Amino acid sequence: MTLQDEEVWIYQLSIAAILAQDGITTGAIYALLALVLVFSVTRVIFIPQGEFVSYGALTLAALQTQKFPATCWLLMAMGAACFVVEVAGLARHAERRRHAARTLAVLAGKYLLFPVAVYALTKGVFLQPLPMIAQIALTLLIVIPMGPFVYRLAYEPIAEATFNLGSLSISGQSLWVVGTAVVLIGALYLYFDRSISGKALRATSVNRLGARLVGIGTTQAGRLAFTLAAGLGALCGILVAPR
Repeated sequence: MTLQDEEVWIYQLSIAAILAQDGITTGAIYALLALVLVFSVTRVIFIPQGEFVSYGALTLAALQTQKFPATCWLLMAMGAACFVVEVAGLARHAERRRHAARTLAVLAGKYLLFPVAVYALTKGVFLQPLPMIAQIALTLLIVIPMGPFVYRLAYEPIAEATFNLGSLSISGQSLWVVGTAVVLIGALYLYFDRSISGKALRATSVNRLGARLVGIGTTQAGRLAFTLAAGLGALCGILVAPR
């Protein structure tokens, strides 16, 4: 083996080691996401798991640079929304109204006071050079409560909604999916058949060069197509997630 061949072999081995390390690290992160755990317990495809990963990373990064993490504001907003939902549910159930004072106190503590306490704690210490273990603990304290908040706001109402048609039980999610699909199909038909921008998209899809020659902005049409696709994809993800 020549010296050049040996250098190439060492270089390839280094690349392989870097890729292996990256693959193992990424695989470990996906293993820790516990997507199977969430689905097996709740039958929910937990789409926002990636957002929680981002929240954790960004919160820790903010604390390390001694900046106030904006996730504290999000935590308080989600807690307030959960409190409103719970109070509305309390007003609809006569049995729960019997212990309204105690129930309201518990709800206020869980959904209002706790996020405010986390906010106050973070506000008081974020400018200080905290040790890494304290930064990690504070990050977890901010991000973890968002999990049950998201479940209460977005997933629980849809997962619990069912309708009985004779002996057949129909989930509210199925009705939402079918109804939304019908509305969107009608809206897209009218958009592509009646509106100028919709006709421009159709022309671009048929003949891109011809569309450009008659003055249609094909670049703008492409951006609009991607925007519509992103919107439809996000909506489909929202509709199919709580199963």
